[in-house]
Amino acid sequence: MFSYVGQRFLVVLRPQHKIAFLAVAWAAIAVLVVITSWSIFWPQWQAYRAVQALIHCVAAQDTEFNSRLDQAIDGIKRVQGGKPAVPFLIRALKRGKQEEREVAVMALAEIGPNAEAAVPALIDAMSGTTDLSMVARLALGRIGPRASAAVPILLSDLQSQDPDVRVYGAAALCKIDDQSFGLAIKALVEVLDDPHINALHREEAAQQMGELGDKALPCVPALLRAVLDDDGDLSTAAAEALKRIDPNASMSAGNG
Repeated sequence: MFSYVGQRFLVVLRPQHKIAFLAVAWAAIAVLVVITSWSIFWPQWQAYRAVQALIHCVAAQDTEFNSRLDQAIDGIKRVQGGKPAVPFLIRALKRGKQEEREVAVMALAEIGPNAEAAVPALIDAMSGTTDLSMVARLALGRIGPRASAAVPILLSDLQSQDPDVRVYGAAALCKIDDQSFGLAIKALVEVLDDPHINALHREEAAQQMGELGDKALPCVPALLRAVLDDDGDLSTAAAEALKRIDPNASMSAGNG
């Protein structure tokens, strides 16, 4: 407990002084333990409270739901970047009701790389074609290369007949695995270019391209074509994506 010098110091102290010294030393150790414990458990408590606020948004849905949801997620991220909240969000994802699971995944997506511990639970949530499974893909993409365990499933997404699965799977793959980037970009372009696919899915493909920024430069020709589409929402989404990917191309398309 004490160094050699400290032990020698105790030897020369009178008994009553020795007792007082030991009492002060143990008090100092107790204070240090309390401070250390507080620094560990206080963020956990804050994270727990923040996640409870998130779940409460679902239980008390009203006209201000979106605003409350944003505030709750911001509260989660304010506690050490959201990392202490990840175990509580994983529990909500595994055991919560459907809407609770969805907001938990949305929070994990906002936390990003700090949510690495949630990758196995998010992979489990990818099954099916529900909104939850799409947001799970989005969250895995936001986590980035640390979510590499999802790559085999995301590669299979590229062959799916469901446009949503293809779009969200390809978008996640672009952010996780550089080696699969070309295949993923090709899948996004195919969805955007296919006039037989619902415009909503094509619009989502354009939005996901925009999120990639200048990494999505190979998508510019397809986006330029989409800007001319008769569907106004799709045309707008393509124009916004161009601004984020290649401002010069956006200017040439008349979207300055």
